[in-house]
Amino acid sequence: MFVLQKRKCFSALGKCRFLLLLLLLLSTQTLLAEEHYNVMPEQAMGHSKFSSPALLPLPSPVIIKKNSRQEKIISLGYHLYRDRHLSGDDQFSCFDCHDLNQGGSNGQTVARQGSTLNVPSIFNMYNRVNFYRNGRAHNLSELIDMAISNDDEMASDWRKILSYLKQNSFYSKQFQTLFKKAPEKESVNHVMTSYVRQLAATDAPLDRYLSGDGEALDRCQKRGYEIFLSAGCQACHQGSNIGANLYQKLGVVNNYEEKIIDGSEVGTDRDRRQITGRSEDRHRFLVPSLRNVTKTAPYLHDGSIDTLRDVVELMFQYQLGRDVGEAELSSIVNFFTALEGQLPEQVK
Repeated sequence: MFVLQKRKCFSALGKCRFLLLLLLLLSTQTLLAEEHYNVMPEQAMGHSKFSSPALLPLPSPVIIKKNSRQEKIISLGYHLYRDRHLSGDDQFSCFDCHDLNQGGSNGQTVARQGSTLNVPSIFNMYNRVNFYRNGRAHNLSELIDMAISNDDEMASDWRKILSYLKQNSFYSKQFQTLFKKAPEKESVNHVMTSYVRQLAATDAPLDRYLSGDGEALDRCQKRGYEIFLSAGCQACHQGSNIGANLYQKLGVVNNYEEKIIDGSEVGTDRDRRQITGRSEDRHRFLVPSLRNVTKTAPYLHDGSIDTLRDVVELMFQYQLGRDVGEAELSSIVNFFTALEGQLPEQVK
C-alpha cells in the first residue's frame, strides 16, 4: 500500500515537473519571438493531415454585400487607386507601382527613379500588422498616409489631393453621397484602405491542400512542399501569408555584405535599424510573403536578383548555410506556383 502511494506521488510530481518545463520552454520561445522578430499572432485555424504547423491556409476577407454602402466605397477606392492626380507630379498612381496584373508589384528593380527599394506586393495586406521593408507602418491607415508623402512613392501631400478631389465633380459627388460631406483626409484614407483590404489573392492551390484537398497540388508541387519544409524555409516564411510576420537579417549563416558589389549600401538606409536604432538590425528586413511570388520579380529589398531560381539558391547559401541541388531547386520553384491566388472580380 505504501509503495503504491509512493509511486502515485512520484508520478504526480513527475507530471508537474514536465508541465512546468513545458510552460517554461513555451514562454521562453514566445519572449524570444516577440523581442527579436515581432511575430504577428496568427488566427487560430484547424489543420488537415496535409498541413504543417508553420503554414496556414489564407482566410478570406469579409464578404461585401452587393449594392451595399461598403461596396460603393470599394468602387470609389478602385478609381482612386488608379488616379495619377493623387501623386505630386500627376505622373504616378498606386496602380503604377502595385500593378494587379503583376502580382501587386511593378516588375521593376525599384519603385521609381531615385528610389532604393524594390516594390513589395500589395496583395493580402488585410491579413497583416506590419508594412514596409522595415515595418515602420503598423496598419493600413498608416501605410496609405506614409505612401502619400513618401518621395519614393506618391511624393504628394493631403492638401494637394483634397483640393483636386473637391474640384473634381465625380469625386465630390461620390464623397457627398457616401459621407455626407466634402472629401477629407480621414474619409479618403478610409476609402483607400477599404479597397486595399479587398486585394486578397485567396484560394491558391496550397490553401486548398492545407485545408484537406490532397489533389490540390501536383506531384512536383508536393515534392517542392516537402523540401521547403525539410530544408527549414518555413522558419522564416510561415503563417497564412507564408512570410511577412517577422523580421530577419539578410545573411543569417553567411555574411551577405561580402556579396554586395563595390560595398554598395543600396536599400540599407531602410532596414530595421532605422526603426530600432540598434546596430544589430543592420540588413534586417521584414520577411517577404511568398504568395504570388512567381509574379513579382525581381527580388530582394533592392531588386538585385532577377529570377526565382537565383533567389532560392541565394537563400540556401546565406540563410540556411548550404548548397541546393538542381532537383531540389526545381522542386521548390515548382512549389511556388501553388502559392498563386485569385483576386475577386470587383477589385480588378
